[in-house]
Amino acid sequence: MYGYIADFYCPAVGLCIEVDGEYHDPEIDSVRDQRLLAHGIRTLRLSNQEVINKTKTTVDYIQYRINKLTSPRPQGSPTAPGRGG
Repeated sequence: MYGYIADFYCPAVGLCIEVDGEYHDPEIDSVRDQRLLAHGIRTLRLSNQEVINKTKTTVDYIQYRINKLTSPRPQGSPTAPGRGG
C-alpha cells in the first residue's frame, strides 16, 4: 500500500500491532496510522517494555482490543478512546 511493514497484522479484524522501540518518531507514526486507517486498518502501538515486562497484560489487552473490534456496538454508542489508536 505505502511500503510499510507491520510488526504484526490480523486481516480478519483489520488490526496492525506495532511494537515500538526508542527509535520511533511519533509524528511519522501518526501519519502512517492515518494512512492505514483510511484503508480500514487500525493500529495498536505497544512499547518494547510492555511486551517484555508485562507479557500477560499485553496479550490480555490485545485480546480486549480484538474483542472490541469484533463485537457489535449498540447503535448510537460512542467510540471509547483507546491506547495507541
